[in-house]
Amino acid sequence: RIICNLFEAPLPPLGRIKVHISSPGQQTKSPSFITWCRPPPNTLPLNDFPIEILFSVLDKEHILTLFTSILLERKILLFSSNPALLTIISELLVSLLFPFRWQGGYAPVLPVSLLDFINAPFPFIMGTSSPLLNPALLDSEVIVVDLDNNSISGDNTAPEIPRKEATKLLYAIQTFINIYKTSPSYIQNLGNAFQSAPPPTSIDDENDLNNSKDSFFEGEVLNEIKEGSENTKFHKNQIRSSFVHFFAALLLKYRRFIDFQRLKNHDSRKSPISLCFNHLAFLDDFNKTDKEFVSQLLETQMWSTFIINA
Repeated sequence: RIICNLFEAPLPPLGRIKVHISSPGQQTKSPSFITWCRPPPNTLPLNDFPIEILFSVLDKEHILTLFTSILLERKILLFSSNPALLTIISELLVSLLFPFRWQGGYAPVLPVSLLDFINAPFPFIMGTSSPLLNPALLDSEVIVVDLDNNSISGDNTAPEIPRKEATKLLYAIQTFINIYKTSPSYIQNLGNAFQSAPPPTSIDDENDLNNSKDSFFEGEVLNEIKEGSENTKFHKNQIRSSFVHFFAALLLKYRRFIDFQRLKNHDSRKSPISLCFNHLAFLDDFNKTDKEFVSQLLETQMWSTFIINA
């Protein structure tokens, strides 16, 4: 019956409106509800994964390198002996691209039977925990990210990210790491969510469930933060905002170079998006060092989709 209610309930609009569905059959002191809502259109997209995990398994230089490679639509292969880590890291990396959306192949946990897809001829983000993976047999363009050992290997032909914007981003990343970096034991136990929950027989009612322990994704992290960072003003979502500020600073004037009349009548099946956006004039605003990075960004499918939806 609960599942039927979920399908029958209306999707809440973007904003503060919440949809509540009661859970029948619960013998509790207070009524139990399933509640969901959608973020307002002027806020960051919803992300349910703890972002501190990404900044705990990779250092700031590797995060910036990986961010640059994904932004330029390279082939990314994540490896970890802990399969639970692969989906979390993949989702967090994609969330940092906002306001862009990843347009390439996406398989956070690739089955062993599909390992051949790692040599696909298109951009992708894939993950594997298979011990059968042989890096020597990978395409030279594949960037291998070892989440267990904080290392990146493979294609390093991507141009450097603009230094001015990168400096501010690195500072924000380091600040975040200093506050929120989690312990190795927390990372190792990511796949044990059900083992970490209290057994049903030990819970008398919903209030006991809420008070017994913080959620698996929050409990240990919050305990670590309380030890020395209670007064910090750097909230977790600020690191996501820092990446949005990076894009804002880099692409501040992009709308001036859009031909909106052409864009309105544009058919991507017949003509390239470059006819609706003046690439050359836009690039003239950048110095020689930054121009190579920005020019490659303008050639990505993410950029084309972004302009079409402008």
